[in-house]
Amino acid sequence: MRRAAATERDEAVGEIERRFETQRFALAIDGIDATLHPTSNPIVGGIQFGLVLANNSDDPLRYEIENIRIGTQRRWQSTDDVPPLNRSGIIPPHATAQYPAPVMHALHQPWQMGELECAVRYGHPSGPPRYRTSRRYRVRASRTVELRPFRAVRIDAELVGEPGVEDI
Repeated sequence: MRRAAATERDEAVGEIERRFETQRFALAIDGIDATLHPTSNPIVGGIQFGLVLANNSDDPLRYEIENIRIGTQRRWQSTDDVPPLNRSGIIPPHATAQYPAPVMHALHQPWQMGELECAVRYGHPSGPPRYRTSRRYRVRASRTVELRPFRAVRIDAELVGEPGVEDI
């Protein structure tokens, strides 16, 4: 009887560990989104970047944005520079979520180039985050024709370096 219970427990522990391990590469950054924030002055405006996060696993995935840093026009802004935001969420299996970074104000328009760095902790919702990924992108904006002018920007993001996943 004890041997059967121990075997059952070991199988359950193995299954939990397997599920956690499959989440190592479950998080993907599927893209970078941007929204223009025009002002009454056509020469100065703002831009808000966002990460498109995807869960490529069969289980829900909890994420926590550790930091997003945006650099353009010789200025840097970080999620640490603004009041606390909700930096976490749960992504259902095979779904995406968007995380908007704070708006970067007072940029000379038309804004065209910059950098974006981000770090995200993630794992199964039933426990603390087990993994961390960091990315750095060169970003370039190009204008598009849209019915909604504040969405009339397309972001091309070039990954700088290799993406990695580390245990935490």
